[in-house]
Amino acid sequence: MSRSALGNSLLLSLLAAVVAALGYWQREPWWQGAPDTPRLWLAGVVLVAFALLCFFCLRGREARVGDGQGILLLWASQTGFAMQLAEQGAAALVQAGVSAHALPMEAANAAMLRQHRRVLLIASTTGEGDCPEHAVSFLPGLQAELLAGVEYAVLALGDSCYQAFCAYGKQLDEAMREAGAVALFPRIDVDAGNPKALDAWQNQLSELAGGAALATPAFAEPQPWRLMARQCLNPGGVADSAWEITLTGENMDWQAGDVAVITPCNAPQRVREWLLETKLDGETQIDRHGTLISLQDLLAYARLPAAESIAGKKAAEIAAQIVPLPVREYSIASIPAEGSLKLLVRQMRDAQGELGLGSGWLTAHAPLGSEIWLRLRSNPAFHDTLPDAPMILIGSGTGIAGLRAHLAARAARGMGRNWLLFGERQVAHDFHFEAELLHWQRQGLIEHLDTAFSRDGNACRYVQHVLAEHSARLREWVAQGAVIYVCGSLQRMAPAVDAVILQTLGKTLHDQLQAEGRYRREVY
Repeated sequence: MSRSALGNSLLLSLLAAVVAALGYWQREPWWQGAPDTPRLWLAGVVLVAFALLCFFCLRGREARVGDGQGILLLWASQTGFAMQLAEQGAAALVQAGVSAHALPMEAANAAMLRQHRRVLLIASTTGEGDCPEHAVSFLPGLQAELLAGVEYAVLALGDSCYQAFCAYGKQLDEAMREAGAVALFPRIDVDAGNPKALDAWQNQLSELAGGAALATPAFAEPQPWRLMARQCLNPGGVADSAWEITLTGENMDWQAGDVAVITPCNAPQRVREWLLETKLDGETQIDRHGTLISLQDLLAYARLPAAESIAGKKAAEIAAQIVPLPVREYSIASIPAEGSLKLLVRQMRDAQGELGLGSGWLTAHAPLGSEIWLRLRSNPAFHDTLPDAPMILIGSGTGIAGLRAHLAARAARGMGRNWLLFGERQVAHDFHFEAELLHWQRQGLIEHLDTAFSRDGNACRYVQHVLAEHSARLREWVAQGAVIYVCGSLQRMAPAVDAVILQTLGKTLHDQLQAEGRYRREVY
């Protein structure tokens, strides 16, 4: 029995005892128009006792759910998922009567953690074990700090397909422990949004709320979209092939900067080979939540276990232990007014030359006209929050996707103060969306269009070099209120561009732009 249920039972038992006592003293008929003085005194004593009981129960409940200023939920998010979990978790706790609020990690420091006493850290891992860029200052700020008396928990979001799985969440867990904080419960690692791990986190939040039932986080369910077209944009080039993917669906509701979360499938040939190796019948019907589905169809969306790990097991046993494939996220390159959802997907290959899970499904394995399961994720960190301000857009490679959506949105509004800087390998092959970008430039919707193609010419020239060449224009546009949007590689392009911006504008203005939301990055 939960603590809240036990408390309710005790309270009801006490009320029953009070009723019995009053019944014992009530020797005359129940109705008495004018109670005598002893009865009035008795009623007063009972009411005061009941009020004191309620006071101490509430006070005890507050003590159980946190000291200081309540529970602090801190998030580090790259595409908005960690932020969504933190904000919905805080709202659910507040609804259950627990003081709680959510903040981005960079807004917190050790003093704030000591003040709140109970801290929940929800953190994504990006790249090769990196933290989301907005939160880079948080972990160094914990070093050499003492957090004795602080209780904490970590929800680490990651993808086990990458070697540095949940690395940033693990770093946070270790740093909090070394600072003297005490874990409320063991760290929970979430593999590609695994529902079981998220349920475990929800159960722990419920315990922090004294066992109260909390509102379940609301996430959009994947919906079937139709794969209408795919086109290789750089045939014959030296770079890995980049594909424009066109999808249509019923829920055409997103804005520039948002993300498409794709549920990929295994290549059909790979599933067939696995069934042959394991000698299992793919047509075997499996009961999944009251619906019959063939083993072959079920395996399409699952990580295929090693053949030796399922030797001797029946199809139903295997189905019960399979793990869903991780999702893949892509910046949306279009706006709803264009009538379709467009993605720009680079084909990725592993050391054996096999196509990557998401890129292989979208660019090669999924038949044209087939269903692609997709959900839209709002990404406020890359929205256009100052639509009337001049915009500087900087990107490389497939990073042009998110920038193209912003240009399309601003072109639809007739907003012409846009400066695009784009870098790739070869102008003859890799100038993605060239025709429409040049068309927007001729219309005056792109005021400046500067490019860098690293394989053309004798010297390698990248987008950061072009930005440095136009440092005077950068200062001028920023002085006129411009916003800066960067989209592309976290490891290469983004740090180099940031260094140029820092050198050109100085640290004070650089940091001011970030604080004002005028310098935004979507990097991966």
